[in-house]
Parts: sequence; C-alpha cells; structure tokens
Amino acid sequence: MKHYILRHFSTIQNKDIKPSLWELSSAGKEDSKIFTKKFNKNIKEIYSSPERKALYTAQQISKKMKIEVKRINYLQEIHRPKFMENYEEELSLFFAKHKDRNNNWEDYDQIDKRFKLFREEIKNKKHSILIISHGIFISLLLKNKIKQNPFKIWKSLSFGKIYEFEYDELFI
Repeated sequence: MKHYILRHFSTIQNKDIKPSLWELSSAGKEDSKIFTKKFNKNIKEIYSSPERKALYTAQQISKKMKIEVKRINYLQEIHRPKFMENYEEELSLFFAKHKDRNNNWEDYDQIDKRFKLFREEIKNKKHSILIISHGIFISLLLKNKIKQNPFKIWKSLSFGKIYEFEYDELFI
C-alpha cells in the first residue's frame, strides 16, 4: 500500500495576516490544476490540512476522483502568529530545538505529538492514501525515512513536491 505526501503549491505571502490564512497564488492554483489533471494514483482516501493553501488541491483531486477530503488538524503547518523577515533563521532554530527562540511559534514537541496522533489515525489503513500538508510538518514526517536534518529536508522541499512511500517505510 502506497502513501503519497504532497506539499501544497506556492502561496501569496501576506505580511498582514497569519501564515495559516495564506492562500495559493495564481501560479499555485494553476500548478494545482495541472497536477490534478496528471494525478492518477489509485488512492482511496485524501487527508488534508484544513488550511486553504493545502485544501485547494485536496478539493481539486476530490472532485476528479470522487473521494471525500478528510480535513485533519494534525496536518496543519506549525502555528506561528505572523510573517517573519528572518524566517529561515528562526526555522533552523526551531528544528534544532533551540531553547532561546522567542517567536511565539508552536513548540517542536507539540508538532511531534501531532505527528504521532496522525500516525495513529492512519496506522491501520490497508489502502493507498494521499496526504496534503505543509513544508515543516512534511519535513518532520520524512526525517526518519530520509535520515537527514529536517531543516535540510525543508530547504529541499519545493511547492507541489510529492513523495511516495510504502506505509511501513514512513511510519516505523
């Protein structure tokens, strides 16, 4: 059984609203539509972050494949209150679990707890699924499989990148 993990497509970074409220850019929406037309994996379920930037693609695939989207809060991006100019620096401190961070982000251990709750949610799935989420969450999801620092994984994750794994490759 295959599991497919997709990072949402490119967004409009609006400094005036929380990143969790960002939408896909025009290019991101177009890329999502192209991806959806080409996507032909035999999936039985779609799990998506409830954030609009991930949900847009999930809904496109849902319409095409006639599969209901399961909105899963565990798949949300890290909770951060605002846009940050020094985002990469803060993100590297986050992944290093640096205690001197002062940015009001969700704690690393809270994200790890969400990851474990999501793993519990899908652990008995005997069929292929599609998971649509965000860069930081996907980096943490992939770190054990890829055996790389999650910050390096995050830097290599392009918008719209899809990974394919057997369940036991990903969640052991």
